[in-house]
Amino acid sequence: MQMKEEDFINTYCRLQHNRCGLSLIDNADGSCIMLSADNACRIQSVKPRQCRDFPLLWNFPGWESRCPAASDWKGGASC
Repeated sequence: MQMKEEDFINTYCRLQHNRCGLSLIDNADGSCIMLSADNACRIQSVKPRQCRDFPLLWNFPGWESRCPAASDWKGGASC
C-alpha cells in the first residue's frame, strides 16, 4: 500500500481483545476495511492471518456472530 508499517498499523489495525496481537479494523457497517467498492480484497497478495484462517481456524466461542457470512459459507464466502 506504499506506506510505512507504523502508518499502516495506526490506520488499519486494532489491538486484539486478548491484547496478544493486531487485527484489521472493520468499516462502520462491519465489513473488512480492506474490501474495495466492488467487494474485492485490496491486499489479497499479502492476506493477513485472520483472513487466511477463515473459517477453518476460526474456532473461538461466538465466531459465527462475528462473521455475517458464516451461515452462508460454502467454501467461497468471506467476512
